[in-house]
Amino acid sequence: KREVCTFCEKPVYFSERASADDKVFHKACFRCEECKTMLSLGKYASMGGRTFCKPCFKKMFLTKGNYSEGFGTMKPQHEFEAKKSGSPAGSPGPSKKEESSIPEAKITC
Repeated sequence: KREVCTFCEKPVYFSERASADDKVFHKACFRCEECKTMLSLGKYASMGGRTFCKPCFKKMFLTKGNYSEGFGTMKPQHEFEAKKSGSPAGSPGPSKKEESSIPEAKITC
């Protein structure tokens, strides 16, 4: 069975193969989702199945000060409160004392 690139869905040959986070892709297809810079193994960060160059990853984290909101998702507390109250996603944020939980991110060096 031939391996298929996660990004372009074309066959990946051994000489152009790269693998990260249990995904296979062409070296040329492995790019930052934010700035489209070509990434290399060991010089990227990923979260929630999305890959970024380290400067973009850091920038997105710093915009909100936490991983969830910086990457366009609700904080776990918001998700729980929305499910509990039946309110739609994107409801107002929690109080300052609830902001201590940060989801785990994978950063490679």
